[in-house]
Amino acid sequence: MTTLHYKILLRKEADGTYTVIVPSLPGCLTFGHAVEEALEMAKEAIEGFVEWMIARGEEVPIETDDAIICTVAVEANDHDMKQKIYDSILLLIEKDPYLLKHDVNERAIAHRLALYLESKFDGWNIDCEYNRDYHDEESITKKLPEHLLNEAERDETKEKTVIPDIIVHHRGPGDNNNLLAIEIKKTSNSTPDRDNFDYLKLMAFKSELKYDYSLFIKFNTGIYFKEGSMDINDNVTIEWDPVAKPNLTSRKAPGMPPGASPKSAVMSTANR
Repeated sequence: MTTLHYKILLRKEADGTYTVIVPSLPGCLTFGHAVEEALEMAKEAIEGFVEWMIARGEEVPIETDDAIICTVAVEANDHDMKQKIYDSILLLIEKDPYLLKHDVNERAIAHRLALYLESKFDGWNIDCEYNRDYHDEESITKKLPEHLLNEAERDETKEKTVIPDIIVHHRGPGDNNNLLAIEIKKTSNSTPDRDNFDYLKLMAFKSELKYDYSLFIKFNTGIYFKEGSMDINDNVTIEWDPVAKPNLTSRKAPGMPPGASPKSAVMSTANR
């Protein structure tokens, strides 16, 4: 009896299971709940696959000792990246509706979203409120450009350093390390001025810190959250690469999503 050897790839999925891929045997797939189980399942799957090929009269691939598996980096297209974002947001709505229904702090929402993004963006680091430009001690905090510092002076709630809610990047110095910067808002603390300031920050992330993309996400929270709906448009407003509006001075009561009246928004804020 001939003993065949095949290299396999174990890919960890978001639910913690492992998908088994056999590169030399296209179509031979299985899974396991843990690494040990995945290896056992791989052996059974390969044996069955080889027997099936022999029964069909097909030539069974022989893997040589010099076969290697390498990792290469490729640029993902915009559609693929955006789909990963939408899928991650839907996971948050499905698995963590409590956070949105009860209008918890934005940091908690950002943390959970970052966890779901991590399972989608293989090979990238996903960080919340990451404040290092490079790893030398003299350039720790990413500063806002002067025009944003002036804007922040007029509103004590605005941060004076660039600390994005979530970033998709490679840590440390180097070219092409910054993929995506994300700012998050809730309807309960959203006003035109505050949203516009986030737009300014996102524009700075792209122009000053060379991020490829920027994203503004506004979650409907509290009474505006439609629990049970998996239509992303019911609970989220998404703006890719938003552009700030100049000289924005109009103000809106916190807690008012698009189309809501100021009266209802003020009432909802007062009743929380």
